[in-house]
Order: sequence, then C-alpha cells, then structure tokens
Amino acid sequence: MKLETVEDYLEVLGGLQGNHKIKIQSEDCTILYSIARQVFRGKAFTDRQLDVVLLKLNFYRSQFIDAGFTNLQEVIKMKTTRTPLRVVDRSQSIKIVDAPVRKAPIFSTRRFKQIPEKESSQKNSYVAIRFPFSKRAIQTVEQLAFSHRAGYYHEKGSHTHYFKIDELAVYDIVSAYKNKNYEIDQELLDYAHEVEKISNNPHGYVPGVYHLELKNTSKTLDDKITNHLGNLDVNNIHLYKDRAMLYGLDYFTDIHSYVNRTSVLTQRIINRTSPQIFISQVEWSLDAVVSSLVELKRFPLLVIIPENNPLDYISKMYESLKGFISPTDMTTMFRLDNKDDKEFNQYIKDKKLNNPLDKNTKVVYISSNKKYPKPLFVSDFKEETVLYLESVRNGRLDSYFEGDLIIHFDEVESQFGTYTTKNGNIQKI
Repeated sequence: MKLETVEDYLEVLGGLQGNHKIKIQSEDCTILYSIARQVFRGKAFTDRQLDVVLLKLNFYRSQFIDAGFTNLQEVIKMKTTRTPLRVVDRSQSIKIVDAPVRKAPIFSTRRFKQIPEKESSQKNSYVAIRFPFSKRAIQTVEQLAFSHRAGYYHEKGSHTHYFKIDELAVYDIVSAYKNKNYEIDQELLDYAHEVEKISNNPHGYVPGVYHLELKNTSKTLDDKITNHLGNLDVNNIHLYKDRAMLYGLDYFTDIHSYVNRTSVLTQRIINRTSPQIFISQVEWSLDAVVSSLVELKRFPLLVIIPENNPLDYISKMYESLKGFISPTDMTTMFRLDNKDDKEFNQYIKDKKLNNPLDKNTKVVYISSNKKYPKPLFVSDFKEETVLYLESVRNGRLDSYFEGDLIIHFDEVESQFGTYTTKNGNIQKI
C-alpha cells in the first residue's frame, strides 16, 4: 500500500484517514494531533512543522511497514507534500507605531475603528511587540500585559502585541527583550536609558520641594506657584504639598514633619492620592471640613446644594462659613419656586446671599439637580475646591469640575461613592 504525501501519512498516524491503528507515544500526541488536524483542514506545513513530522514518521516507520505501507521512506526522503510549504515570518521586533486598529463592537456599523477614539489622531503612541508563536515569548508578554494592562491591546490570532507608550511601560519592555535577539527601535532604547537614569537619580529629575526649595521645575512654573501660594517656607509648605497634583510636584523632603503641624483632617486631605475624596459626616463635622479648607486656603469654594432640603443644607453651610467668609463674598446661583420653597428664597435675601458674582466672590452655591449656571460659566470665577454636600453624581455638573480637590461630604458612601470619573476614583479619607 502506498500513500502519496507526508500529509497522507500524518493523517493516517492521527486517525484522520483510513482505519489503521498506529500506536503513538503519549508525549507525541499533542503536537502530532494538532498538526494533523491543521493539514486535514487544508492548512500547509511550515518548514519547522514538516521537519518535526518527518522525524516522527520515521520513528513510527516499523508500525507503518507492519500495516502494509511500503513507500514511507521514499516520501520522507523526497519530502513530498500535498501543498507548498507555508512561509512564516519569524521576525522579532519592537517598534514605535500609531494607535492600533481594533475590531469594532458587533453592534457598530463600521468594521474597524480606532480605539480609544481620543487616541486616533496620535501618531507614534504605541509600542508594537511582534514575534512568532512561542510559549516562552507569550509568558513574557503576558507578564508585561499584567503590569501595564490599562494600555495593552492584542487582537486574537495576531502575532503583534501593543502597549501604550509611557515611561514605565517602555522601560519594562526594553528590559525584558533587550537581550533576546529582538530588533528594537533605537528611539525606544534611548527612551528606556533615560528612564533608567531618572530612576537611579530621581532627585536630579523629579519635580518637587527639596529642603524648602523648588527643584526640577521651570521658572514659569516657579513664578506661578509663588504667585499662588507665596514664597516657600516652613509656614506654607503644607500648601505646596496640598497642590502637588495641581502643579506636578512629586517629591517633598521631610514633608511629614511640616504636615503634622496641621489638623488631622487637613493632613488626610493633603495626603490624598486622588483629586476626588469622600469625607464621612459620621467621623467629621461640617465645621471641621470648613476649618481644613481655611487652613489650606482653599477658596474660592463651589458648594453643591442637594435637591432635598436645600434650606437645611445652605443654612448649615452658611453657619460654618460665616466666621471666615463675609456674606458679601457669597452668592447663590439658583432660586426655588415661591409656591413651595418661599422660606428658602427669603433666607437667601435675609442673609444677603444674593450678591452679584465678581472677582471678590469666595463662595458660590449651586443646585445639584440643575444645569451648570451659564453666568458662572462665562465669569472669571474659578473655584479651588468643589464641595458636594451629598455624595451624588450629576452628569450635567460633573464634567465642569476639573480641579485637584473635589470633596463628597455625606453620611455614607452612596452607590456613586466609589465610581470612577475623569478625575479618577473617589478616595475615602
């Protein structure tokens, strides 16, 4: 009995052709059955697959002879295949590329789209790691993907893996592959080298306050910070630390010894890691919150008054503020229907909280269930702090708040208390 090609013999070996039983050793089963199924479906061998199959067919030649196959050695010697070998690109490279093209969701009318949309116009924003199938290589890229999953993308079936470019991702990628015979863009090698230099000598690069002196910042930024917070000294260094996110100050020498001079709540606010924080009414009074805002010079202040019981909230806020802020420097940007809430409107009038918005305004009250006031939008008013008197979410308001301190003050964290916004997660302090 004769078979014509290597594929024929492999299909017999894998039980996909004829009814001949060739006993395969357990360690060969996975690879032989896998390749046999591929060729049975019409997929051609690669050169390496062919070499493996020829070796294994030769190993089982005695069983083939016993089964009556007479030309196995000839087929092996001539490497006779059913279809030409499949050419495999075995290049290994790490290059800078544009944002990857990803398949659109199934509900989209477009077949492909750039994701995320905001990155579609960014050129050279990703690192592309390309390699042929290898379990060891896959393990390496999976480790990188776990560490940098927010910026990782891979299309199933593709040999290319994408990582959004940032300092740590580039450094980790180059460190993982620089000694593995990959073609790496020189720009990435240089980039990783600079990151390593900064990592080994952070004080020479990282912006911050070093021994009561601003370092690694531009003169423009120095002037801006000084105009805002005053000349840096032991009496206001806590203000610099509080605005660290605002000004990109990542390092402070011995900051704890200075911050510890402030109140406990103020210390917690200063040491926040997110612009948005939750302060529990069970642990802290409104007076304590206002006292911290005064201590941190966090005015102008924008106060979000809840929809329910607005008079109760605005009166409590007024009482907490009146010892620090004159009523003439406060204004309320909304009114209620006199039919149902006449007392609220009268309170605003009696306490003189209906002042015009101007450059001296220190506190502005707006409603949580109304749109962002247009007069506030077109004014020069720029809050330093946003204070929600309930932990609420309002899509009509949230998008306007981009500051470095947004406080949610409530008894308990609401269902929105831990949701993620464009300003990051809401951190409980």
